[in-house]
Amino acid sequence: MRTIGLKQPLGFGPLENVSDLLSCYEFRLTLEPAAAACAAERRDLAALERIDVALGLMRDVTNRQHHREDADFQFHLAIAIASENTYFSIAMEALRDHIAVGMRFHGATVVREVRGLAQVFKEHAAISDAIRTGDSVLAHDLMQTHLEHSRDGLFTKRRPVIVAGNGDLPVSLHEQGPDLQQAAAGQAPICGVSTRRISCPSRPGG
Repeated sequence: MRTIGLKQPLGFGPLENVSDLLSCYEFRLTLEPAAAACAAERRDLAALERIDVALGLMRDVTNRQHHREDADFQFHLAIAIASENTYFSIAMEALRDHIAVGMRFHGATVVREVRGLAQVFKEHAAISDAIRTGDSVLAHDLMQTHLEHSRDGLFTKRRPVIVAGNGDLPVSLHEQGPDLQQAAAGQAPICGVSTRRISCPSRPGG
């Protein structure tokens, strides 16, 4: 991956508490809808294939009533790469571990719901379709709605039971109370991010 414009690799400190997880969602809500819009306007066959591969993995595990955060992340990363804006994809790579935490909690929540996984897959498929057809406005709005659903599902429902000590979740998140919304009490309120749709002109020679 190119790192033009960066003097050193971009990175973030580890998630330490619920407030950090909320902040990650807020950042994603400004980043990923814009990336999806640009992907819809700049997609090529290689980009669409990367998105399709990740979506296919998600389809397989959904049919088995499982969730794989690695496939989920690859889908979102493929969209960032399809935007042809290196800043989007570098930021996503730097957030990989942070996003995985949210995806793991979210996945543990939806597998306990009737049609939960199917609905999540449907949201991803709709984003893919909007990108494939070049509808940047729809791709932007679908991505924003999808991320809001993920965030709100975590912070307005009872926290999923995840086995402590699996080696890749912050201990402080394991030790939070039974309800993430309650655990976030006293932290900054959930930000209802509403980003303006950006224009994504074609790249020179594109």
